[in-house]
Amino acid sequence: MNLILSLILACSTSDVDDSLINGSPPLNVHHEEPGIKQKTITHQNIDNYLVDLPIKRTRTYNARLSNRQNETVLALRKVVQLHALSGEDPWAMAHALLAIGSDAKLSSGEMAIDKLFDFASIRVMNKKSVPYFPKNREINGKTIIVEPHKHLIAKVLTEIGTPPTYEIRINQTAFTIDDYYKGIVLSSYLNPYTNDSSYTSPDDMAWSVQALTTILDPHQQWESENGQVMNSDTLSMFLVAILTKETADLKKAMAAGASFKKDGKGIFQYTCGGAHVLQGAAYAMARGFGNEATNAEIQTQIDLLFYRFPRELKIYDDLMKTQPDYTVKLLVQRLKFAGHFLESAQKMAMLGLYKPNEKQIRMMHGAMDQIVLITSALNKEGVYKDLYYLKVNDHQLYLDVLGDTCHALYAIRLFNGDVQIRY
Repeated sequence: MNLILSLILACSTSDVDDSLINGSPPLNVHHEEPGIKQKTITHQNIDNYLVDLPIKRTRTYNARLSNRQNETVLALRKVVQLHALSGEDPWAMAHALLAIGSDAKLSSGEMAIDKLFDFASIRVMNKKSVPYFPKNREINGKTIIVEPHKHLIAKVLTEIGTPPTYEIRINQTAFTIDDYYKGIVLSSYLNPYTNDSSYTSPDDMAWSVQALTTILDPHQQWESENGQVMNSDTLSMFLVAILTKETADLKKAMAAGASFKKDGKGIFQYTCGGAHVLQGAAYAMARGFGNEATNAEIQTQIDLLFYRFPRELKIYDDLMKTQPDYTVKLLVQRLKFAGHFLESAQKMAMLGLYKPNEKQIRMMHGAMDQIVLITSALNKEGVYKDLYYLKVNDHQLYLDVLGDTCHALYAIRLFNGDVQIRY
């Protein structure tokens, strides 16, 4: 297998408010009062912090689906329901919740959100017990992937609007989602000068940044579990800095009107070609984090997104002609690319970061057509029928198929206006 092909395939509690009892006002009541410095959130006062999920929405371009596109939605939904909502794979359940919504249920009738927390654990941070999701869990002698990227599940739950008051139970201990969200805050820290960080790498940050910038307000400070005082703008601005650095070569190619190679360098080192880094950074900027420079960078990234789309499709076209033995794996990577492109393009428009022009709208329609064609080809190759076989014999391909199918379904629902982003 040649180098470029191998690199592409490698991408792969109480209802009573404590503040009313002890007389302490909620920490974020003063957020609406200009000129008043926000208090630092600590493990001692975090129970007085009110987590309010965003409600703002922006209307954008949405398309009416054709009969064939609607048939694709139904087919993909069946795949997600059968495989991602089986109840034994928390990573897949999280993707299914994103694709279908907070009302997703298992075949048993159990709410997927409730089942998801069967895979959570409890940890104590500075004498405060909070729910969290480990990266992996050992269950009946098997290693189960739970949360391969830090706070991936928190990102999903905040994006689908899971209310802080939602009650959960872990090992017979009662919590609310509010407890889980606050644990996310207390466990997050980064010192770029010393490399002291709660993240394993920059590629591990995107989901966490979106979750944190949903839960917190701009400029909010908190004291993390290691004693470091963090500012809520710091992580989002660091994520934009990653985008700036890792897309430098792509920007040069865009300025020259040239093509590029997917060589595993720069942004191509990141999960799904950097789509999650872009989405996390864009969401934070839409929420009011960052500054003029970081917001300007996101505008450049929007141009880069549409510049990349036709050129990366051509790369896949060329590879599929010359590497027929890898047709299935290339189809799956093509689905990853098209689905994440459409999801990113729609999200950033819904976040009010740009208004799609006619050319951009045509590209989104092209991505929608690609999703229909690719999933139809995967079905003809027997991939969806053989998912149980792949789960045992090629687990990474199984994960790619399932995860990318969920993202494709979610992208379609964004495209036709069936679901919106709140910020």
